[in-house]
Amino acid sequence: MKKALWRIGILILLSLLILILPDFGKAFHGSSNFSYLIQSHHLRVKIDPAKHLIQGEDRLTVLIKDKNSRVLSFFLHPALRIISVTNVKTRKALRWLETPFSDFARRFDVSLDEAGKSVSLSVSYEGPVYDPIVKEKALQFVRGDQTSGIIGPEGVYLSRSSHWYPDGGDSMATFNLDATISEPFRVVSQGELVSDKVEKGMWKTRWVYDPPTEGLTLIAGKYSVKTHIADGIKISTYFFP
Repeated sequence: MKKALWRIGILILLSLLILILPDFGKAFHGSSNFSYLIQSHHLRVKIDPAKHLIQGEDRLTVLIKDKNSRVLSFFLHPALRIISVTNVKTRKALRWLETPFSDFARRFDVSLDEAGKSVSLSVSYEGPVYDPIVKEKALQFVRGDQTSGIIGPEGVYLSRSSHWYPDGGDSMATFNLDATISEPFRVVSQGELVSDKVEKGMWKTRWVYDPPTEGLTLIAGKYSVKTHIADGIKISTYFFP
């Protein structure tokens, strides 16, 4: 009898959890304000390896799923400082609130000045990114050395997990990247290199990646770059001299 009552109690508890958990999940998702899709990033960044510093502006085109959303949340590296957030269309400065999220990212919530299906935001930011590389002592051929992101005299490695540009949700976006870095460093990224020139000791490159993708990686080093055209296809190699 007692076992039967115990089993009935467990079934009732499980039933209550099934009813409660979906609502809790919806409430958490709604409070995070991630009901959107980023369609494109137009990034302009200047990198100073000696100071571990990145200065950037990201113009994001965002498709809003919920037309009643008036706050959108994004992630950014915790050491990066937001300078301004602007609605590109109205040219109005927008308010934002920053909240710690994890050791590797902070969340910032942007209050919109208008409702609509889409919005273009300009986010300016700057700060250091320097997580020293941890050497992998075992199974290096499987895992390799590790860093969440690094800008330094030894080189630059910034992946999506570095949160070096505003991002959030499960968006698949296109990317345009204008990167400036001092000689002798050269920047490598995804997509097509459409512009590459040096001015007053600064290398300026533009990369375009049209297929929607989860994120963008930026790498820089003191590379010797060789480019060849084979059957109409541009092939470039980046080697340390």
